Amino acid sequence: MQAACSGAGTASNYCERDCTNLCAAEQVAAMLSDAQFYGSLTARIPLSRIAEPEDIMQAVLFLVAPASNFITGQTLFLDGDITATQ
Repeated sequence: MQAACSGAGTASNYCERDCTNLCAAEQVAAMLSDAQFYGSLTARIPLSRIAEPEDIMQAVLFLVAPASNFITGQTLFLDGDITATQ
């Protein structure tokens, strides 16, 4: 998933994209119901699970909150640490 978002006309809160490996959403429910596929996928992820929609939502809420006012133009990896281990 890649998303472009910006703050309310300011230079702060600008998120160029997030890099989500796979999120447990209904669009991929059929793939995730295959135990062999799910096992091989989560075996590669250090947190041993895929992202839930709430995981993505929490990251987006942080990026639009005042707590992230000094973060600009970054790539946020929401992938359970798989990027750091590959």
